[in-house]
Amino acid sequence: MTGTVLERSLQTVIQRLQKLRLLRSQTLVWLMLLLPAIVVTLWLPRRIGYLGAEASVVLGTTLAGILLARLLVRNPSVTEAARLIEQADPELNDAVLTAVQVSCQYERKPSVLAAMAIQEADDLARNRDWSRTIPGSQLFKWTVLSSLSFLAMVSSVTAANRYGRDLMKQRPAAAVADEQKKPGAPVTELVIEPGDTELEQGTALTVVARFPGTVPARAVLEYVTAGKETRQLAMAETVDAGVFAVRMEEIRQDGTYRVLYEREDSKSARPESSDDFKVTTFVRPKLDHVDAIVTPPAWSGRPQETIEDVLRLTVTENSTVTLNVFLNKAVAVAELRPKDGPAIPLVPSSADAGLVTVTMPVSESSSWLVYLQDAQGRTPADDEQISIRVTKNEPAKVKPTFPGRDTNVSPLQEFVIEAKASDDFAIVDYGVQYSLSGGEPKDVSLKPQTVSVSEAIADESAAAVIEPTAPEAEARSAQLVAEMSHRIDLESLNAAPDDLVTYSFWATDIAADGSERRTYSDLLFAEVRRFEEIFRE
Repeated sequence: MTGTVLERSLQTVIQRLQKLRLLRSQTLVWLMLLLPAIVVTLWLPRRIGYLGAEASVVLGTTLAGILLARLLVRNPSVTEAARLIEQADPELNDAVLTAVQVSCQYERKPSVLAAMAIQEADDLARNRDWSRTIPGSQLFKWTVLSSLSFLAMVSSVTAANRYGRDLMKQRPAAAVADEQKKPGAPVTELVIEPGDTELEQGTALTVVARFPGTVPARAVLEYVTAGKETRQLAMAETVDAGVFAVRMEEIRQDGTYRVLYEREDSKSARPESSDDFKVTTFVRPKLDHVDAIVTPPAWSGRPQETIEDVLRLTVTENSTVTLNVFLNKAVAVAELRPKDGPAIPLVPSSADAGLVTVTMPVSESSSWLVYLQDAQGRTPADDEQISIRVTKNEPAKVKPTFPGRDTNVSPLQEFVIEAKASDDFAIVDYGVQYSLSGGEPKDVSLKPQTVSVSEAIADESAAAVIEPTAPEAEARSAQLVAEMSHRIDLESLNAAPDDLVTYSFWATDIAADGSERRTYSDLLFAEVRRFEEIFRE
């Protein structure tokens, strides 16, 4: 295969593959040598002879990187190049790989079949450009990455030599300055922290006492409440010499505190005392609970309801809701703040200082943040949210059940049709509407004249089923589901063959504005057929 076009093509692929591998290895080597180069730069003196430290490190790193990259790269073989060509051009059907294998097997004088395989691959090499097996875009990309990694290494070494040394010198100076800033002066008088203080009722009070000179043998915190109740807690010495501390849990009311201590060299039997310090407690405004009075709209037929201790409630559309918000104390500002829109003020009650109320009609689901602020500008520690979900008044649903589809009828037939209607609140009326061949539609109400279930069942033309959703629904006799049945006398309508009877059921309920709203079912058809029909093949 020496001197053939196939050999020259394979050598081109091998060279491009070798270059690609070298660029990848070079990129990795520059990144690996980045940190060691910086460390060596900082370790070396600023100048080495006539060269700066960064020039020496860059030169050495460059030579080491080129050598290391070439050692890590393995030279591609002819077989690898053939495999890449076959993968890039599947139409070759392993012709190139076969030629390479037989040429390696018969180095001196190949057989007739081997010579034919080599000749076939050589002919294919004449008609194809296999240098694109290794794309030029891939070589360009890795060339750019290798150059960028080399520039990153050079710039990092230069920056380390110019600025890194100065930063390392500044760190000890900063540490010395921090040590100088630490309080090292001796305490000349007893210091009590926090002194006079103000804290929220129920929180803890931490007292720290810094003693000058000799450390006392024992220190006690004495707290006297406004009700003259006295509490004493032993103070523990901290890791700092002469500093004692104690934590008193749950301060419930105002009071004063002092630190009592005994010195070892004191001859007095009574302990010494610090000055008295005041503790003032305060209470943040807080929502205690919410009671809701819900007045449904008149058309719903539902009674007024009081719901206690609730933050999330569900009401009927267009209901009127009164919220009684009970607080732990009187506040200066009380509002319901929605995500969007103006805030709703809560009106203080004259009978109870901790009660604020609001009455509002509700037509859409909403949520509000309860905002409270007392006279001192304090707000609650935790936010509370009130949510009201509105149940919409949906139209009645009417569905034909029998026959439930278009059908054929005879001119003398009494055609029975049935349907079922349902509503979320109450069905006022229901019935059927039908016409013959585009004539004047006839509207028939199928609701019984009385609400009595026994009379509705006795009626031959209609039947009503009352399904209450709650015990109080039985008291108001709200009809939520109605089953309809009607018989259409086709003979009385003078129906003739090929006429078309159209019909649909309807149900009337009460809309959200209090008006009656009628809903129709799908329109169905009944075609009047002939008495006799003869079918021939």
